[in-house]
Amino acid sequence: MGIGAAAIGAGIHIFTNILSANILMAFASIAVMMALISTPHTRENEKKRLGYFFIFCGISGISMGPLLERVMEVDPSCVLTALLASTAVFGCFSLVALNAPSTKYIHMGGTLASAALCLVLASFFASYYAIILGGLALSCAFVVYDTQLIAEKSRRGEDDYIWHSVELFIDFANIFKFDFKNLFFLLLVIV
Repeated sequence: MGIGAAAIGAGIHIFTNILSANILMAFASIAVMMALISTPHTRENEKKRLGYFFIFCGISGISMGPLLERVMEVDPSCVLTALLASTAVFGCFSLVALNAPSTKYIHMGGTLASAALCLVLASFFASYYAIILGGLALSCAFVVYDTQLIAEKSRRGEDDYIWHSVELFIDFANIFKFDFKNLFFLLLVIV
């Protein structure tokens, strides 16, 4: 349902241009995320937290609107291709995490955080395509880590499914973004 809210947000940007992606969208996204974090996970707050989740997903879609718009000018089929590829990648890596015999992937957290920092630093020096591939690999690793962490938290009794949905939505959105940029880069090289 979060992906649907993001698609609606992207559609709002593409078809109306009412909301353009800028620094205000980034601040709005952070504000909604902070509101979600600060609202306790109780039965009474469930609808409010779900609203925050959908608003966050919609803002993420609006923020991705300019990228989608630019690629759709060249080849509109890239959107569906990236969506299907992202769904397959996300599903496969989630299954890897869920079918692992132990919780060995949970211990990747520190390594993934260090790799994310290295990727940010490398973006100043490395080629654009290397950053795209590195970001895609890192996003896939985060899917495995987050899925296994969520499964372990669930086994221990934590039932904050809204926050878990946020984590997995961010993972999926990152995979989609890197798949999309990869397709766009290859499309520009071929054309």
